[in-house]
Amino acid sequence: MDILLKRGITGFYEKGDLCLNETYFSEFVRICYLLQTVTNFKIKSTVNTECASYFSAELTDGKSKIYFLLNKYYNVGGFTDNLIFGDKIFTDIDLDNNYLTECEIVPALVLNSAFSETAHDLSKCELEQVEYWKPFSVGNIIFNEWD
Repeated sequence: MDILLKRGITGFYEKGDLCLNETYFSEFVRICYLLQTVTNFKIKSTVNTECASYFSAELTDGKSKIYFLLNKYYNVGGFTDNLIFGDKIFTDIDLDNNYLTECEIVPALVLNSAFSETAHDLSKCELEQVEYWKPFSVGNIIFNEWD
């Protein structure tokens, strides 16, 4: 796997850095509909959160619910069972041996891992945000609600 924490993935960038292109919400919704074809989950609702670095969708299989998150700046996705501010625990779901070419679904093991100073390309500005907010996992950096 390439470096997951790429410059700009948090939504923050240094003055002079190139601004990243945000993924359109309509593209996120399209990916959610594709997810329905490779899982047992169906879309219950989708959300474009103003102060977050990600889009979210609530999915259900009739018995349980799960949230699919997609980073707004890189097509990196993951699954969690809660949307608690800064305290998400990530999980994996069965994709029926299928892959989505539209986004990279990051395994829960990676998303729940601790932040490492050596495994990133974050800018100074982003590192300051990490220091301030103190996220406990890589996933909480990628899918953050920092303002």
